[in-house]
Formats: sequence, C-alpha cells, structure tokens
Amino acid sequence: MSISAEIEPRTYFSSLENALGDFQPPYEALPVIRDVARGLDYTHVFIPESRAHIGLEAAGGGEPIAYIFPGFIALHPRGGVSSFVELPQPLAEEAPAPATTKASRAAASSPAKAVQAEPVACAGCFTALPASGRCDYCD
Repeated sequence: MSISAEIEPRTYFSSLENALGDFQPPYEALPVIRDVARGLDYTHVFIPESRAHIGLEAAGGGEPIAYIFPGFIALHPRGGVSSFVELPQPLAEEAPAPATTKASRAAASSPAKAVQAEPVACAGCFTALPASGRCDYCD
C-alpha cells in the first residue's frame, strides 16, 4: 500500500484483493467483482481519499478503465463503449422478535388492575361522597 499525491490523494494497493479487503464491498458482490476484473487489463489499483470507489488503471496511467462502487462497476475501456455491471446486494435482514423478559411474562400473567375513578365531592360540604352517593353530613 502506498499513498500518492494526485489531485485527490490516493492509496495504491499491490493487488485487487488487498483493495477489496480495505474497501469492504458487500460479500455477495465479491464473486462478480472478481469475475469482471479478471477480464480487464489493469496494472494499478487505488482507493481515493473519499473512499467512494476502487479505481483500476491500465499501464501507462491516464483515466481508470474501471471503477468499483458498492452497488455497481463502471467499465470505461480505452477506445471502447462504457458499460455498467450491477452488483448483488445483501438481503435485508428481518428484525428478530423481541425477547420475552421475566417482567413482561409476569405482567402478561397477572390480571389487569382496575382503574379507580376520581372520588365525587358533595356539592354542599365538598367532602368525598361514599359509594351510596349520599353525603353523611348534609343529608
């Protein structure tokens, strides 16, 4: 691994495998990346400081002939037509069901507590009325 002082600083790698280890694209994309890169004539492998992609340069420098992004590969062969290869992405993981704790099991097994109503006050003396609804002091 070496660092270059280009317009945007780059880190050069001795092999694509070393760059892939540093860039860490989705695991599902690795076989496709290796297969596409196998057909390219590149000499230099780099990752720019922005870490947005892996660049593959042909011998003699110039513009890279391929850029490997996390979701696709952009191929730009010299004197050829540019093309893109979509990379497989990891499947969305389903959220695991919440674990049942002792507290939640205990709450589920105990009966619900009755909600107590606010006491009703007597209109004459403002004391709390008994369940009969008749004031013991005023009536």
